[in-house]
Amino acid sequence: MASRGNVPEPAQPGFEEFTPESLFFMAYANTWCNAGRRNPDDKHPPGETRLKVVAQNMKAFSETFACPKNAPMNPDLRCSVW
Repeated sequence: MASRGNVPEPAQPGFEEFTPESLFFMAYANTWCNAGRRNPDDKHPPGETRLKVVAQNMKAFSETFACPKNAPMNPDLRCSVW
């Protein structure tokens, strides 16, 4: 159970086994999975690419989901912009 200061934050029903961090990444993935069909003239990468490439390059993702070292979602080399 997450907390804000001294007040525990209750888990959402049906999601009790997930951490706030894992819920964050699941919500992010859901955003791109629900992005719908792209306009053929759209120059942006498809949602699946936006999701996977961003997550692969975030150490927080691999830590949250305990990805094994050098697994596809936990590469040894990462691109960091910030």
